[in-house]
Amino acid sequence: MNRRWVVGVVLVVAVGLWFLRKEAAEPERSASTRSLAGFVVARDGSPLAEVRVAPFLVTATSGSVSTWETGEPQTTDARGRFEFTHFPRECAMLHVSGDGVVLRSFGLEGAQEGDELRIPVARLCPFRVELVAAAGPAFERVSALDADGNALSLYSFRRDHWSAYGSGTVAFLPEPGAHPLAVSEDARTLVFWHGEDELARVPLALVPGGLAVLRAPGD
Repeated sequence: MNRRWVVGVVLVVAVGLWFLRKEAAEPERSASTRSLAGFVVARDGSPLAEVRVAPFLVTATSGSVSTWETGEPQTTDARGRFEFTHFPRECAMLHVSGDGVVLRSFGLEGAQEGDELRIPVARLCPFRVELVAAAGPAFERVSALDADGNALSLYSFRRDHWSAYGSGTVAFLPEPGAHPLAVSEDARTLVFWHGEDELARVPLALVPGGLAVLRAPGD
């Protein structure tokens, strides 16, 4: 038998077996993952670039407590678009974060293969409080409420980026000259406190990208 012919048959069989294994493996991968794409936009619909979008996958659940694993994030482009080619089909959600936006988790109930998701997120608005002399107790702390009266997280500028204030929704007023605080553009009311006593409420009209300066009674 021709030796070249035998070698050719062996190569064909080997290549054929490799393709069979590959095709057999593809259904398993496609059954557990899917493509997923969409856009991250601001409240006014404008695209948000340089925002991180990451998959969150539930790895274990015990009662009401779940363990999550974060996948490799994608960064939105100039159009606010992101795309995953292999995204888990089950037990997963999207985690949206970035400097200048409020952290948000986005559920995927009802999302179908090929859908272009649209994820609205709130931007952070920096503000500074200038204290002026006045009679009565001085304002020491501040909090913010949305239109429904819900308390919002406050942020401080640390290590070149915004991070959630340590106590969450109530912050001590920064010293003069210190970095400003920031809050979601959803904020509609600023509340001033002295100790545990609420002293005043001021309506807010914050603009993302601008620094709002508010005057309040001080020492």
